[in-house]
Amino acid sequence: LQMDGKTAFFIELNQLTDRDSWELALGQSASAYTRWLASSEEGYFFLDAVDEARLISHAAFKKALRVVQLNLDQHLNRVHIAISSRWTDWSIDDVRTTVEELLVSPIEAAHRTAEVILEGEFGEKSITLPVENLSSDAQAETFVVSLDSLSRPEAHKLADAYGVVNISIFWTAIDDGQYDYMATR
Repeated sequence: LQMDGKTAFFIELNQLTDRDSWELALGQSASAYTRWLASSEEGYFFLDAVDEARLISHAAFKKALRVVQLNLDQHLNRVHIAISSRWTDWSIDDVRTTVEELLVSPIEAAHRTAEVILEGEFGEKSITLPVENLSSDAQAETFVVSLDSLSRPEAHKLADAYGVVNISIFWTAIDDGQYDYMATR
């Protein structure tokens, strides 16, 4: 996205613990974020990763999304958000509900309003008005993409590429422990 001239940011969700942690999570992108805030451009935010944000608790994940929501609140009508998640985390109702509550619904609501600048004898005044018809392209959409597991031959190639020293002992341990589901992800 950045190579295509788009404004895009990578945010580690497990770093978001309070409103002030947002700037720390932006890291070297903080100045680009400040420029984006002052612009009217769309912004792309890649939030990584649900499983790491939930290591402490589901509440930590929810807090991280609240930090995202608070920092993007006035700009939700021009954000695109992608969230990485293991399929096991995305299959949890609370995770999907939290994303819906704290990101999808507020983004949809932001698209249902428009800022209007009124000029009068005392200068400009900005007000927000509801938009009568929400166009279909303005609706926030949860689009889930999942990766298929590797086939056993692909997993063997990957283990070899990573330089597993004794590959036969490695795969025997995988088979004995019934860890195939882990070794093929």
